[in-house]
Amino acid sequence: DKVLVSGRCIKNIDLASLKTDLTNSDLNNTSLFTDANSAVELYNRELTRMLNIHAPLKEFKIKPDQDEWMNTQCQKARSARRKAERDDNRLKTVESRAAWSNASRQAETVINTTRDQYYKDKLEASRQDKKKTYSIVEHLMDRNLSKSFRPNNKPDEVIAQEMKCFFKER
Repeated sequence: DKVLVSGRCIKNIDLASLKTDLTNSDLNNTSLFTDANSAVELYNRELTRMLNIHAPLKEFKIKPDQDEWMNTQCQKARSARRKAERDDNRLKTVESRAAWSNASRQAETVINTTRDQYYKDKLEASRQDKKKTYSIVEHLMDRNLSKSFRPNNKPDEVIAQEMKCFFKER
């Protein structure tokens, strides 16, 4: 399942060319600023035009690197949590810290509830198929990952001896 997203490649903007275009734009014509609203409108219009020239909006497909149970509600909660964290890092106030803490708890609740419900439904659907049920349980217990925890898959005695020598040298 690939997802269609859009974005701009801001890092590839030629800054010298952008600076020249901004200098030659209507932003430098003060006679166009009749009031605050027209100034803001002109500012937004010109910056959007510059962005469209130097970093056009592109659409591309990506394969989300996330679990099957992750849905848009989880994504929104994660985004809100990350935004609150950035705000807290920028503002450093008691209110921003409380907002970040609240967003973190909310995201954790949404994510855990969604994941729990997904696996409950999946286990319920595979109730009659013991092989599939076992496969789901193995995945949840992450047993495949735990087999590769030993460094270089050495025997326990060799690892113990290496650790003993390491700590003896310290």
